Amino acid sequence: MRLTRLTKLVGSAVLCLTLSACGFQLRETTQLPTEYQQIGLQGNDLEKGLGDVLRDAFIDARSELRTDKGLSTQLVISNLEEDDRVASYDADLDVRQYLLFLVFDYEIMVDGKAVAKQRIRLDKTINYDSDYVLGKQEEEEQIRKTLREDAARLILLRLKSITP
Repeated sequence: MRLTRLTKLVGSAVLCLTLSACGFQLRETTQLPTEYQQIGLQGNDLEKGLGDVLRDAFIDARSELRTDKGLSTQLVISNLEEDDRVASYDADLDVRQYLLFLVFDYEIMVDGKAVAKQRIRLDKTINYDSDYVLGKQEEEEQIRKTLREDAARLILLRLKSITP
């Protein structure tokens, strides 16, 4: 009986050490530099779509995204297009896949000077089945949200890489 307890104790200790060293870590958003604690957003609404996701991403980065044009740092979004197109058909010429995409240009202005300018183009395909229309609509919304989150992450990475 004593050997069984000792075996269980050693086995539990080995399991705990193995799991703690497996490389799994929670993903953490790092804070933006102090110069970017308040950033003005132009060309997009903070209450819906990309603007809403951007606001949440900036909050996670311990920063504030506002619609105030008087701030020294501005994020200017232009040419925003979020749509879908047919990617493939089946043998009966029914739609088989859609390509959902998000495309926009952004510019980071510091004290009226452009310090970064880039075009973001993200896309993802979705299989379509007319028998599951409601489920596919929800899946489409989730994919669109993921595309917006990826775009926000790319903008934050760009901001972190810019030395003020």
